[in-house]
Amino acid sequence: MSAPPIPSAAATAPKQPRKSRRRAPIQRRKLAGVTISVQHCRSANYLARVVVHSGGKSTTRSFATMEEAKAYAQRQEIEAGNAGARAASVIGDGERRTLLHAQEALAPYGKTITEAVAFYLEHLRASERSATVAAVIAELLAFKATEGKAARYQMDLRSRLGRFERDFGARPMSALPAAEISTWLAGLNLEATGANNFRRVLAVLFNFGAARGYCPAGIMRQTVRMKASEAEPGILTVAECAALLHGAPDAVRAGLAIALFCGVRDAELYRLDWRAVDLDNETVAIGPQVSKRSQRRTIPIRANLRAWLEPLRQLGGPVIPSFATARPLIAQARRAAGFTLGGTPWPHNALRHSYASYRLAAWPDAAALALEMGNSPAIILRHYRSLVKPAAAEAFWNLAPETAAAKNVVTMGKEQKPAPAKRTKSA
Repeated sequence: MSAPPIPSAAATAPKQPRKSRRRAPIQRRKLAGVTISVQHCRSANYLARVVVHSGGKSTTRSFATMEEAKAYAQRQEIEAGNAGARAASVIGDGERRTLLHAQEALAPYGKTITEAVAFYLEHLRASERSATVAAVIAELLAFKATEGKAARYQMDLRSRLGRFERDFGARPMSALPAAEISTWLAGLNLEATGANNFRRVLAVLFNFGAARGYCPAGIMRQTVRMKASEAEPGILTVAECAALLHGAPDAVRAGLAIALFCGVRDAELYRLDWRAVDLDNETVAIGPQVSKRSQRRTIPIRANLRAWLEPLRQLGGPVIPSFATARPLIAQARRAAGFTLGGTPWPHNALRHSYASYRLAAWPDAAALALEMGNSPAIILRHYRSLVKPAAAEAFWNLAPETAAAKNVVTMGKEQKPAPAKRTKSA
């Protein structure tokens, strides 16, 4: 056998550390806190560059010849020297100690005095241009009206911003820190969802104010967002659904039936026109101008919904009146179902949640339901799976209007045909 090869001296020698990639400067000078370096430049178009480091920031300029670079560096040295001379003549020992103290205070945060001054100057400029909270709210509401936003959205803005204006209306907008806004939101004593809805509206206000220079940007990003606990969606029983629809005035019954048996969102319902309700082809089309997500979707009209809509069918026009007109009529329907202000509260999004729960129990296809609701299958399964029993789902999807032969009787199980009317002799 041949002996193993003896490793060479180069192979056994310890590896040398890699050379630093930093370029050694040709010349470097430091004057009045400014460092000026002249370096070689590895570029086809430039042979030299000058790096000026001042106030925690560096600026670089490249030159075609070394002579041009050195001449530029000399001019920078003269400017730095003159600035240092001016500072030495103006700044006394007390100011130097103040600067050192400020530098030490900013060091743990990785900020420089220059950055701190720039931040404070932005605040001062905003304070000079700032208007009161009440004035900015009025300007925002007028702007949203010109944008053609939905009436309900504008009403929500007026309501929530009006509550904020009562406490802060006279204050300059630039004088409201994020910590004070967070404290105010917590003091509303609302559930997490309600407080976050207020926070969302305030973000609209402060982003609007920042875009117009009334306050610094990003104030609401610094406020505290409350974490909402996940709870099962509130749904209606079949008996409550029947009482709701039977107790609803004609003006809102069709809209409530579409929301209950198609899962249409409240805001979408107020934008829905009868021309999108195709009873012949048994579909409801939620167009991009109606949909919350500006995406078209189609929802089937099943037999029981068709029975509710046929007597109220129209060729065109809103399916439901304006929010202000419909609100007391819907409240009347809710009272008929047993929900009152001082008693049993109306569950949030009850009609949409009920549709999804009964739909998934009857036809367990999360992907198809997600397309109908404009949601994702993961959201559908997480919120609506196994909330109702199949028997209740069957009763829900056979829930039809009362007939002349069965007054005030809710049809359960399979849909029954109306009994024939008795004939009477003419007088």
